[in-house]
Amino acid sequence: MKRTRDRLSPCARRAGARVRKSGSSARSATPRTGGRGPGGRRARSSMVRLACVNVPRVDLQILALADSDLKALPTAVVTEAKPLGRILEVNRAGRAEGVLPGMRYAAALHICPQLRAGTVSREEREALRKRLIDVLSRFSPDVEPSQRDAMLFWLDASGLGRLYASDAAWAADVERELDGIGLFVSIAVGFTRFGTCTAARVKRAITLFDTPRDERTAALRAPIGVLPIEPDALMRLHHLGVYTVRDFVRFEPGALRRRFGPEVEELRRFAADGAELPVQGAGERRPLRRDVRLLHPQRSIEALLHHQTELLRAVIAQARDEQCAITEIVMEFCPEQWPGHDEPCLTERIRTARPTLDAARIERLMRLRMEHGKLEHGKLRAPIVSLTLEAVCVSSTREQHDLFGGQRTIEYEQAAHALSDITAELGNDAVQFARLETSHLPEHSFSWQNAGRGWQNAGGGLQNASLAVKRPPPAIRSTDESDRPAGLLTPPGYPQLVRRILEAPVPLSSMPDEFQSPRIAGPYTLSGGWWNHPYQREYYYLYDRFDRALWIYFDVNERRWMLQGIVE
Repeated sequence: MKRTRDRLSPCARRAGARVRKSGSSARSATPRTGGRGPGGRRARSSMVRLACVNVPRVDLQILALADSDLKALPTAVVTEAKPLGRILEVNRAGRAEGVLPGMRYAAALHICPQLRAGTVSREEREALRKRLIDVLSRFSPDVEPSQRDAMLFWLDASGLGRLYASDAAWAADVERELDGIGLFVSIAVGFTRFGTCTAARVKRAITLFDTPRDERTAALRAPIGVLPIEPDALMRLHHLGVYTVRDFVRFEPGALRRRFGPEVEELRRFAADGAELPVQGAGERRPLRRDVRLLHPQRSIEALLHHQTELLRAVIAQARDEQCAITEIVMEFCPEQWPGHDEPCLTERIRTARPTLDAARIERLMRLRMEHGKLEHGKLRAPIVSLTLEAVCVSSTREQHDLFGGQRTIEYEQAAHALSDITAELGNDAVQFARLETSHLPEHSFSWQNAGRGWQNAGGGLQNASLAVKRPPPAIRSTDESDRPAGLLTPPGYPQLVRRILEAPVPLSSMPDEFQSPRIAGPYTLSGGWWNHPYQREYYYLYDRFDRALWIYFDVNERRWMLQGIVE
């Protein structure tokens, strides 16, 4: 069953008042050691507990933190402090006066002369985010910020039974602490990221779930508008009759990627996936950084590499102290500045094959990049006067290194190092591989992905699923020529036919002359996309005058012939 406690005013909270819901009185939120529930049993569940803290309307709250008087006045957040600036958010007092998001600031002032408005910078949001992480870290050892919403956080609420009488007491203390700095939040305590996130977005309250089933039921019943979906995509989903999360998760995996984009498909996977990882509190590790200002401006790559190597050794020593391994190196070269010559700093980013503290290996990658990258001879317009080296690290323990050590082979290690050498010399986008996508259109049935995303991972080594080329078993080909499409006469013993897809369909000037040839197979009709961009194609296989097997189609909507690829 789900228990919800309404928000209290600051005066009522200081007076110790508590609201009773469904005829049951709420326990005091004061933490006590060894608190137990009825019958002497501890009130907290023995299952792993997860909490979500959501800060709604964060920009309005940032303005209110700077000026507390704005809480009682009509207030809006605008894109710029000018009459033509657009309104992004409006508080309740402003909406009561008729001010709505999307209006120009000048028009809103005409409706509500007492309207107060202001802008919020990215730096202000980031400062508040860091402050929230510091505050929430007092209540849980692991705090994980959401990647989709900068002001939504998950906390590990397990193992606190000896400090708090119940989950409600713990959540009340978190709410009280944030209220003390001037923020109102909604908190949900449950079992999964998605379930607690949905509950925290639906209600401005403290929501508690006793069982995973209660949490899942409430999440599926929530309106789809609580998900961070773009307005256009949300409207199209409504046209399809999708109004709740339950309707949203009924789509087949991959069905939403091509229709609405990878972001919506990722949200569907997030909502439907029952697998849960522990709260990733280590994501806030700060990069290791060292810098130096040179006594004399340098143009020599060897001299610059020498200084960067010294910075690298200092960074590796710090990484060992913090028990982490390096996954990425960012080098910055700032040239000399003088009046009339404002050259920007050059930045080079290098990824390692796996988390490592091998200085010789990293120095090799740095040398390859510096000799073949932006610092190559002739590209330095001004001598370098200051250097910066920053390392991105992940936590590294002996157990993590040994976990997959038995599965990694020398071939995979060598392949990973070879790929890191290639990307260090030619750039991070130099090595890519094709990933299958869910789409009926041939040109959309795959996408190119940087190899670095596949062969770099926290466990180290090369991921077999990403780059290991596994040849499929030989296709079973019929020896009976009557089974082949009419017109495509393949001699006996001819190798397996393969369709080579062009990167994009090529328009044909007119109907191919070979269309009347008997050596043709088709049409094969392909239609779809009615939800977004409808298409209807009639595919054919035919031989041209050079005896090449072409794969073409007639676009019914555009009324033209296109070359899709060739058959080999």
